[in-house]
Amino acid sequence: MQLTRYTDYSLRVLLYLAVDQNRNPPVTVDELSQQFQISRNHLVKIVHELGQRGLLLTVRGRGGGVRLAKDPSEYRIGDIIEQLEGGRAVIDCKKIGCVLTGKCGLSGALWRAIRHFFDELNQYTLADAMDAETVAAVEALHPTLEVLMHSREICRHHPDAEAADKTSAQKKTGRKSSSAGRIKIYEVP
Repeated sequence: MQLTRYTDYSLRVLLYLAVDQNRNPPVTVDELSQQFQISRNHLVKIVHELGQRGLLLTVRGRGGGVRLAKDPSEYRIGDIIEQLEGGRAVIDCKKIGCVLTGKCGLSGALWRAIRHFFDELNQYTLADAMDAETVAAVEALHPTLEVLMHSREICRHHPDAEAADKTSAQKKTGRKSSSAGRIKIYEVP
């Protein structure tokens, strides 16, 4: 059975988050996109679905991001893959219009093989997948706190940033606001 790219990317996200579960600030979709060189839009869909399935905690807004919803030892690999793959069959006899549909013992054997596949993968958790080599590879992708803080440089008087902040405040409240005395955080390209 070949996993879809969607499942592959989902597993990468879970591995990345498992390395530093309590990181503050949390991991952002932009960071995941940059580190894995995967389309941000594609990752937004993945993170949303993983959140809907209770695998991730997602926090919107400034300072937001994603975290694992549970301890890595509670994520069974087979269950995750089965959820993401949708329990699809190796061969969809009805879809291809096979003349042997309903009269062939092969589909039952294939179904049992898939069940064994998931059962075998359920012997492993996300924590089990985090061997020393995997952890080292994922840690190499994680930016340090210094890099995170540099990329979120504090800027008090950037003209474009101040204008953007005022426009945002006007849209939210319907009135103009003063930004005097506020500290603003902006992404540095």
